[in-house]
Amino acid sequence: MRVKALILNKFDLTMREGIHLDVELCKLFEAECYPIITGIVREGNTLLNVKVEEVIKQLKTLDLSKLNTLKLNASIDPSIINYIYEHGSTLEVKVLTLNGRPSEYLTKEYLRQLSVNKLVNMSDILFITSTEAQQLSKMLSIPLESLHDLIKSLSDMLNIKGVGLLNHEIGHNLFVNIIYHDETYLELRKQVELPKDLVATYTALGLARKMRLEDVVKDALEFAERSVEYGLRCGEHIMPDVYWYSTMLAEKFKVLSELASAVNLIEENSHLIVDLIPEVQMNLAYSLPKRFVRGLSDIAAIPGRIVRVGNMVKAASSPEFGASKHLARALMKVMEYNPKIRSIANIRFDDLILKAIERLGYTVSFYDRALEPQEVKRVEGATIPWGVEEAIKRVGYVPDVIYHKGDYGKEAMITVLGETPAEVVSKLLSIGRTLKELKSCLNSESA
Repeated sequence: MRVKALILNKFDLTMREGIHLDVELCKLFEAECYPIITGIVREGNTLLNVKVEEVIKQLKTLDLSKLNTLKLNASIDPSIINYIYEHGSTLEVKVLTLNGRPSEYLTKEYLRQLSVNKLVNMSDILFITSTEAQQLSKMLSIPLESLHDLIKSLSDMLNIKGVGLLNHEIGHNLFVNIIYHDETYLELRKQVELPKDLVATYTALGLARKMRLEDVVKDALEFAERSVEYGLRCGEHIMPDVYWYSTMLAEKFKVLSELASAVNLIEENSHLIVDLIPEVQMNLAYSLPKRFVRGLSDIAAIPGRIVRVGNMVKAASSPEFGASKHLARALMKVMEYNPKIRSIANIRFDDLILKAIERLGYTVSFYDRALEPQEVKRVEGATIPWGVEEAIKRVGYVPDVIYHKGDYGKEAMITVLGETPAEVVSKLLSIGRTLKELKSCLNSESA
């Protein structure tokens, strides 16, 4: 079934909420969208309300009998809701929000009017925010601590199938989202405050595709969380990125492509790289942009590493994400200090190689594994982040090169950093070329 959605919402100047998110989600779901702007808001404060007659005038330009999905703010004038009910008999999916009204309007009389509204009664779910929950708590004399009772009472009062409470803060940067439906409760905790319009519209579009309410709400919360995490800062607010998944796929393709090109460059210049290969072999890693990085699997490298074969250098495989834990741990720590530095390679430690690096003018720092605290040693995978941080703190910035002289059973190593694999490989080629020049000078002197 082709989703044809009627959406009534306000335009939010912060770009964190509002009808523009509704439209973008419809595009993402490949749904037909029929948006009607009912006002303009900023940070929850209404700056302009479109007159009721103007909203109905817009509705009259549409054939509501051909639409099947509705998402609206139930706080709009009841005559608008009644018009939609009378002319939108084919609206199978109905998702409502309850927000944007000053607290004085959220009264028992207002709720009574909603409770006798047939469109509200027939809706699938009503989403409220923590602010409305606080108002309802006082109005219904139900303690805010008894959120389940509060939500159920609202469901019973409005005779509505489900109620969702979003963004109830229970701790520092910790929010609980509670969904009540068919006498059951679903609680999901998130570390960010979720845009209610993303959750509500995603739910409406998912229900229109015949997804179960519990499943679609879980997906909606996850999607909204990622949209905020991967969003872009706009002034004091974060503008959610509803295209985060396609953007991330594009970034992954770019990472793998650039990494593959850099590896080809290494192989084509084996004569400059071969003397840099350590006993544990070499690897080259490249991270997604920091906003997409959640763990080691978001950093690509070469499975099986880049190995020495006689006088040649050969990659054991094509680039993949999650292929190097050691370099990924180092890079994640580096990006905490400078998110532009997204690529790293490891090479053999040698005093002559260090001399070549210094001759090239690259910035250098180091850490001493012998000074590693016991509490760090006891934690699997903690050594490299500790060492990288020590090296960065030593000079006060992320250098071009970080090295350590090893420890018992651990090979000494040099790591070369850069913004891209191409930059790292360029440094490696310069190091390899300078190393050959130094060796040639030493051979001449010994002769």
